[in-house]
Amino acid sequence: MRPAAAAAGSAARLSTITHDMLQPLPLGDETVDAVYSHMLFTMALTTPQLEALSGEVRRVLRPGGLHVYTVRHVGDANYGVGINHGDDMFENGGLLSASSTAHSSTGSPMPSRWSM
Repeated sequence: MRPAAAAAGSAARLSTITHDMLQPLPLGDETVDAVYSHMLFTMALTTPQLEALSGEVRRVLRPGGLHVYTVRHVGDANYGVGINHGDDMFENGGLLSASSTAHSSTGSPMPSRWSM
């Protein structure tokens, strides 16, 4: 990410953090322009934990901020690969993950139920 930011001339505006996602983000309210969450919402977490994560992202984003995220989908070539732990969660290579519909009672992709 840093080389791409440097090439775009925006390296000074980029900062990254590594953080325990089950704890509140160490950032103030409405302090960031964008959040990137790679596969975060497909981790084997409870619905309340996922809703708390979404709330934290919403809290730290400035109005009009951007949240870019990736999720697994039932159309993914790796969907259903590994040990089935129920509730649409599969363990593959020691990683437990779920499809984007695993925590949705309606069957619609989970993040679409939340507004940022």
